[in-house]
Amino acid sequence: MAVVAPDERSAAAGMTTVVRSVANSVSPTLVGAALQASAYALPFLLGGGLKIVYDVALWFSFRAMRLPEELALAPSPVPAGVGKVRTSHVR
Repeated sequence: MAVVAPDERSAAAGMTTVVRSVANSVSPTLVGAALQASAYALPFLLGGGLKIVYDVALWFSFRAMRLPEELALAPSPVPAGVGKVRTSHVR
């Protein structure tokens, strides 16, 4: 929720809840078919694999994003002219 603007958080929560509800209603059918088609471990392997893919995709999507809380804790930039090193060469 921290990556969504405060005025859009209720809409984002509603969308994720709808998607989660649809997935929860479909998954028992898929698991039943997988159990009938092959070994009992298949649903667990598929579920674990999908979870790994989901987590890696989220990490790639948001790895460069900084949350507002992180930005507030970041050190302030150095004022102009402070800490500059003089060099003898001219570009």
